[in-house]
Amino acid sequence: MAAHSHRALLWIAVFKLAKATALLLAAAWALRLLKPGELDELVEHLTRLPLAAGWRPVVKLVNWISELSPHNLKLVAAVATAYAGLYATEGIGLWLRKRWAEYLTTVMTASLIPFEIWELVRGPTPLKIAALIVNIAIVIYLIYVLRSDRARGTA
Repeated sequence: MAAHSHRALLWIAVFKLAKATALLLAAAWALRLLKPGELDELVEHLTRLPLAAGWRPVVKLVNWISELSPHNLKLVAAVATAYAGLYATEGIGLWLRKRWAEYLTTVMTASLIPFEIWELVRGPTPLKIAALIVNIAIVIYLIYVLRSDRARGTA
């Protein structure tokens, strides 16, 4: 079974490209907040949301956003852009059915799992649990693909 016959790789590619897109939007959003008054306007808008009245995650998010400095906004934009580049590279490589992309995606996704576990220990949420499960499933699947192709001599 050649690497190109693993259709789920295309779904992983789409997932990685979606993450890259979301991160680029986050980077653009962070840079937009550098404009005078934009950060205050966002915080004002978020505090008027019905969920902001007492739902702890939204309250924490509003507090975190309101304390962002220009330096931290630039840092958020830079890190988001760097990760978007990595996810785009993984996604495009998988879409093009490149073996190096399977290795890169396996290593990079597996390297983030300890951080996701640490985040779960700090405070489990359904989103954190789902992210961990999806990433573990991706790593297990990619290891399966790499091993099965190697066993068949198609690596």
